Amino acid sequence: MKGSREGVLKALMEEVSRLRARLKELEEENLELQRVYERLKKENRQLGLEIDRIAEEISRLLRE
Repeated sequence: MKGSREGVLKALMEEVSRLRARLKELEEENLELQRVYERLKKENRQLGLEIDRIAEEISRLLRE
């Protein structure tokens, strides 16, 4: 009985170790995705400003 219990505990500890490693992987992936998101958000903002600038230029040219 004791050996069986130790086997179960060992298996559970291995599962905990595996889950911790997976959590670490996911946390690292999350950080990378956050960096990508922030970069894309900045690019989107810059593109929006460029679109606004071009639209203003078009409006100005149409008024001439």
